Amino acid sequence: IDMYTDLCRRIQDRVARISPETDVKQTFWSKCQASFQSQCLRPPVIPAGLDSDEAADRRTKHKHKMVGVVKLGGELVGKGLVPAAGVLNWIHELLTMGTGEQSAAGSEMHLEAACAMLGVMGPSLSDSSKWCAHELKTVTDVFNDLEAMSKDAANYSLRIRCLMRDTLELRLAEWKQRANLATAKPTVLAARDELDKMDHAGKRGNGTVDDWIDPEFIATFAKLDHHVELLETKEEKNNRARKLISLNAVLGSKSVMVIVNSANLRGFVSLFQEHFADVEVSTLEFGHDEGERRASIDAFESGRSRVFIVAGEVCTRREFDFSVAPQVLINFDFPATVQLFVYRMHKRAEGGTALYTFLCPASDAKHTVQLCSVLEAVRHKIPDGLLVLRDKQLAKAGKLRSDAEECDNWRQGAAPPPAPSRSGREAAGSTKVMANFTMRSRGDEDRRKQRTHKAEMSVT
Repeated sequence: IDMYTDLCRRIQDRVARISPETDVKQTFWSKCQASFQSQCLRPPVIPAGLDSDEAADRRTKHKHKMVGVVKLGGELVGKGLVPAAGVLNWIHELLTMGTGEQSAAGSEMHLEAACAMLGVMGPSLSDSSKWCAHELKTVTDVFNDLEAMSKDAANYSLRIRCLMRDTLELRLAEWKQRANLATAKPTVLAARDELDKMDHAGKRGNGTVDDWIDPEFIATFAKLDHHVELLETKEEKNNRARKLISLNAVLGSKSVMVIVNSANLRGFVSLFQEHFADVEVSTLEFGHDEGERRASIDAFESGRSRVFIVAGEVCTRREFDFSVAPQVLINFDFPATVQLFVYRMHKRAEGGTALYTFLCPASDAKHTVQLCSVLEAVRHKIPDGLLVLRDKQLAKAGKLRSDAEECDNWRQGAAPPPAPSRSGREAAGSTKVMANFTMRSRGDEDRRKQRTHKAEMSVT
């Protein structure tokens, strides 16, 4: 999308020099409007009797085209290359079709496109040269509609409501995540290597961390009493969490929050009730209605419940917000990214909170490079085992990059990469396959010569 946006900008500059009287923006808008009407307002063509897998594949491709069209429109309006009023009309039509009487899949497809478009054009909303006061009021009304729809569990699936919430939270964060991601443009190999080093290997110090995590989040994270623990199995995590709850909530009368993935929440609650029958506990998860949610939050904020078990998928969402930070926070399951982990701590902890982060080497090793960069930046203690995992990840990344460069050289005409070593049995099997292939090739060559000979005889 960024590449096409830059191309449109260059076309505009070139046409302005060659033919100043040409209205380039109107030409861009005409093309975009035609694409929107053909890709976004018409349902995908699915022939009757088509195999279900093939039909699903066509719907997916149609959705990708639709999202691509609206993202391009959002980027172009952010650059001032298409009219804002026309793009707002797109959003209105997408929301109208998303809430209309059609199939659930079709409705969610249009709502997903609207969320993608808002996420792309969001950073430009603060630019008064591109948006007038009336248009900004219209955008505010759109976000209010999204807010209401994101709470309507009766009519919208969990997936599309999560997409809406993500868009709303991105707006609350002033589109900072979008601005950071915008720097990751594809370019030549050397520049891409430099970007990879920044994103994955991580240069040492605050400078690099501030490039991909908000400094305000880092400042909050630095004030925490942080303990990273490597635990191999889920049973080890359960045992360690049970000891921490016993030490802090039961013996120490401290407030404890445990953040668990939704898939593990029910099992963890059952385990807690089995070992701490006399301790009152509150839970917070996506399936709770407004009454259950408010009762759980009130119990924790008032101190009636010393233990608060929260699903990781909702712990940073505004409708599940609460004002009291726990004295002890156990991050039982590591989130999908290090950025989300730091943001989670910014939302749910405060200075002096004792934070315990559980890491499983088998599933969380991919986060160790960035996590160590953050821990070094805030001067938190890094366990030796975590450093070992990080070094393994760096070595693996270096090996993959070396293999990629070797393959690139081979494609450009250099000597082919050496074949990997194999056992004697594998080598023998490979030799047999090659021998059979050679025999078949010779047989094919003999038959070709025979056919050529017969053809020549018939002509004679």
